[in-house]
Amino acid sequence: ELFRSAVSAVLPLGMVRRSLRVEGGDTLSAGGRRFPLRRNVTVVGFGKAALGMGRAAEELLGRHVVRGALSVPVGAQESLRQAGKTEMLLQPDTKLRVFEGALNNLPDEGSLEAARYIQRLVEPLRPSDLLLILISGGGSALLPAPVPPVSLQEKQEVTRLLATRGAAIGELNAVRRGLSLLKGGGLARLARPAQVVTLILSDVVGDPLEAIASGPTVRNPTTPSDCLDVLGRYELLGRVAPSVLHHLSHLPSPRSDDDDDLSHVLNLVVGSSGLALEEACAHAARLGYEPLALSRSVTGDVADAAEFYSRLIAYACRRLRSRGGPTGGGDAEGAEDEVDEVEEVEEAERLKEAATRCGVGDLSMEALAGTVAIAAHRRGGRLCVACGGETTVSVRGDGRGGRNQELALRVARRLGGLRQTQPIQSINLLSLSAGTDGQDGPTPAAGALAWPSLVAEARAAGADVEDALRRNDSFGFYSALGEGLVVTGLTGTNVMDVQLVLVRPR
Repeated sequence: ELFRSAVSAVLPLGMVRRSLRVEGGDTLSAGGRRFPLRRNVTVVGFGKAALGMGRAAEELLGRHVVRGALSVPVGAQESLRQAGKTEMLLQPDTKLRVFEGALNNLPDEGSLEAARYIQRLVEPLRPSDLLLILISGGGSALLPAPVPPVSLQEKQEVTRLLATRGAAIGELNAVRRGLSLLKGGGLARLARPAQVVTLILSDVVGDPLEAIASGPTVRNPTTPSDCLDVLGRYELLGRVAPSVLHHLSHLPSPRSDDDDDLSHVLNLVVGSSGLALEEACAHAARLGYEPLALSRSVTGDVADAAEFYSRLIAYACRRLRSRGGPTGGGDAEGAEDEVDEVEEVEEAERLKEAATRCGVGDLSMEALAGTVAIAAHRRGGRLCVACGGETTVSVRGDGRGGRNQELALRVARRLGGLRQTQPIQSINLLSLSAGTDGQDGPTPAAGALAWPSLVAEARAAGADVEDALRRNDSFGFYSALGEGLVVTGLTGTNVMDVQLVLVRPR
């Protein structure tokens, strides 16, 4: 229920309606600015949520939309139909042309055709035109337009070589932008002198605009010389295509001020994991829990994230007990409470260390402690902690699963080892990890649940958690167990993953 409320906050229709308003039938209000509407709107979009965002934009702007194009993943339209999400599909009389491409989230000829069509739509725009750009997760692979004379295959080979040499994601993105006609502000520059309004659904931790779909409407923070430095660092200057080196070597670095003038662009982040977590917390409060949106930057390996969540749960339960919540003891347990205080300090230090390893370097122990105290004294020990981000899995086995299902299973394994400890014995715990797009890896599930007795229940049913983790078969494990999977179907949106922890007394 809480997860569905989080997803509902970032569905395309609501996001577009909250961000755009038509006044008097002939004026668009967005981000504190106003734009005249005179049947002068071109709409382009790319990403997993482009269909729903495009549908909402056409409904809102009506006759003022005169042309447009959407680049979406292969099978997106049919998947939404099968999921019953017809409200996210374009109307039969749409002015928007739909292209499907980027099979397996990789640029291909289908997405290249879409990018070229979008380029042709944008280049002739005049000062009286308004370009509405809709950006969401997966947009980078759906807008591949290599700078001439670099081919798509040559650009992909550069990316492959860098990846095999262990280049960081920031380095990969820098080179991608440097070799793209439309990324790194390229699409916005092509649109001049038209006015541009960009609605951005962020699928990147921290919402850096230059990283979301590789920043087609924001200034490129890297220069051609930066790209050459990256290639040199990994000893690839002699291995990439001559066209790549020629392009990067002959571009001015840095760009001129006029070339980088994007004053005609209004960028609005209309949806992010922060918005989803806020709604989950608001819903938890309505259900009687004391909520805390702790972090939306959980990253790194699922093993580290599982340690973070298990230590978070142990810390919260111990603090609930020691602060006189429903699990606390009386005055006769003073000596035991002193021991608890020492253990609590040690647990806090271990929690901070675990948080740092999975990207939560800004963990506020004060906020966490304060929320737990309120939960203990005002909410009857009912606590909800919400986090977001995107973890990774090292795939070594032959099973089926996804990062969220594996994270949940790893948390369950750790909770199984804690279930007999005193702070947890008298508390009900439930943890969730799920993808807001409704799909976790090559499975029909969005994620999974974890609770302290899960591993013991699975063992009694003949399921082996260690074997499942060794084979990366979290989906197979939960399927055999017959419970614990979170299945929503495709949602038509994507703001990474949501993790929830619910604590309440038995």
